[in-house]
Amino acid sequence: MAYVRDRRYGRRRRRQRNQLILLSAVLIILIAVIVGIVIGIVKENRPDNSENTGATESTETGTEDDTQEDERAEISAIIAEAELLAAGYDYDAAIAKIQSIEGYEQDAELLGKVVDYEAIKASCVRVKISEVTHIFYHSLVVDPDRAFDPNKSNGEGMNQWMTTVDEFMAITQEMYDRGYVLVSLHDLYEITVDENGNKVMKEGNIYLPQGKKAFVLSLDDLSYYHSYDGYGLATKLLVDDEGNLYNEYIDAQGNVLYGDYDCVPLLDKFIEEHPDASYRGAKGTVALTGY
Repeated sequence: MAYVRDRRYGRRRRRQRNQLILLSAVLIILIAVIVGIVIGIVKENRPDNSENTGATESTETGTEDDTQEDERAEISAIIAEAELLAAGYDYDAAIAKIQSIEGYEQDAELLGKVVDYEAIKASCVRVKISEVTHIFYHSLVVDPDRAFDPNKSNGEGMNQWMTTVDEFMAITQEMYDRGYVLVSLHDLYEITVDENGNKVMKEGNIYLPQGKKAFVLSLDDLSYYHSYDGYGLATKLLVDDEGNLYNEYIDAQGNVLYGDYDCVPLLDKFIEEHPDASYRGAKGTVALTGY
């Protein structure tokens, strides 16, 4: 009987121990769940420093990228201005443009442009002012049928004196192809003062690359006379809000048109498309002397 009681007692002790282990496990799991919930709540309500830091870093990086892109765009714009100046044979101004870029000395591309401009400038030849070609035009004929009409009193004279728009453009292109460069009348001379205080005019200094030839262009009687009305010529020279010149022209049907119908705006457009056709932005010289 004592053995039976011992076995029962042992089984009871084991049951109690198992129950205690199970209860402990349940308590541990419950505590873990509660702790997890509390940590989740705390994280949800606490600012996420890592995310904020990342956003700040991203914003700062974006700002830096934008700044660098703006700087590159500004430098590209300055280089384009320098190229335009060099195309017009103003190498000193082109060099000054490049040198205006901060830190250009450490940039191989920018330094290379300065070297190139210096080399081209050194190779240029002084123009003989006495050999500069001069050409001139009257107002251009837009409508040859009306201008050269033999039944009109000035028809024959128009045919002798006037140039058509198509002829003007062909001549301008041909001269450009042959290396002619338009120079300003004011570049042909310089005014100095002698030892007695008198103003003295002397030859100017124009330097062009080898093979280029200088010429000046003047426009005679650019007055848009009413006596030319009905002859198919432009009737006015106008200027827009941006300083660009253009013409008024009245066609055979009486329609008033606006555009490039005479030497000045046509030449401006040609030089815009061919900057090396003009020395330092020279344009035609207008002679309003008449006769």
